Amino acid sequence: LAYYDGDALPAWRGSLFAAGLRSFSVSRVTLEGDRATDEERLLESYRFRARNLKQGPDGNLYLLTENGGIIKISPVK
Repeated sequence: LAYYDGDALPAWRGSLFAAGLRSFSVSRVTLEGDRATDEERLLESYRFRARNLKQGPDGNLYLLTENGGIIKISPVK
């Protein structure tokens, strides 16, 4: 799990992210206090197996795929 507290994706601040090795997606879990209130599946159409997810020092999220690829998750400009 990765807790997001960065500035690059302000709408996602305070969310938990989980890389889904079996689900071929990334899950964003919305929190209210210490309770999970919603889950959103991201990147399902890309069909990769997600290994790990971390917040970078630049505030973006970085996803490591099973084949060693790195995907940067950042706002659309």
